[in-house]
Amino acid sequence: MDYKTLLNKLPKETELHYLNDCTQFFKENNLNINDYKKWNYMLFQYTIDDFDSTIKSLDNNNIDYTIKTDFLDLYYILIK
Repeated sequence: MDYKTLLNKLPKETELHYLNDCTQFFKENNLNINDYKKWNYMLFQYTIDDFDSTIKSLDNNNIDYTIKTDFLDLYYILIK
């Protein structure tokens, strides 16, 4: 799914990031970005206004995602 289409399916004001633009996040969390090649986009808990609404939008639109936690125990969402 392309960026604009995905963004339109998420709640307004959602800050969607291309995975390749998140290299600093991977460094800070001691993660190898190459291990996440099957994912295209990321959302970060601290930039989401309503986390539950975001998850509901992903589910309702059958968007493939997974939720993980970073070194601060904050959620981030990986999206295909």
